[in-house]
Amino acid sequence: MRISLQKMTICALVMLVTIPAVTAQTRSGGQFTPTNFDPKKHILLVAEMPSVKKPGEKHEGATKKLDKSLQEHYPYKYEIVPMEEIIENPAKYADTNVYKYALICSLNSYEGSTKTTITTRDISGTRSHSVSPSANVTSIDFYFYDRVTGEHFPESGWHSSFIGMTMKKVTGIIKKEKGL
Repeated sequence: MRISLQKMTICALVMLVTIPAVTAQTRSGGQFTPTNFDPKKHILLVAEMPSVKKPGEKHEGATKKLDKSLQEHYPYKYEIVPMEEIIENPAKYADTNVYKYALICSLNSYEGSTKTTITTRDISGTRSHSVSPSANVTSIDFYFYDRVTGEHFPESGWHSSFIGMTMKKVTGIIKKEKGL
């Protein structure tokens, strides 16, 4: 029985790891990059990473990791800017021939918990106590935004809890779709 339980646990873990990977590979939403986006011509505006707990605020550490990953994997021009500047179009970024597209982060947080009750019976009686461990997971992905038309493009589908992993995939998709 114990071996059977271990096998079931291993199968469940394998399914949890492989199912999201298969879903991510299909990216069921067409092309990720806008047709007219040219990394050699356009300077990509990249929104600062928001705080999970305070979405209107910049997360300093995550934004530094984003910049590091972009420096490592994206050999074209980009600028990391506050989301307000992408939307409000200040004079600095008003030339939409150059600053037409933005890459925006999509954060999704999930909380999982289970309840385990332990009952002990001995000569002094029966005692029970419950434990409810929980875990919070934040999934990071990115999508393109056309600053002229206001169009939001599909997410990459390569979401992860790690900015570096996600950006490596996102920049790889951009290079592949643009033949670079």
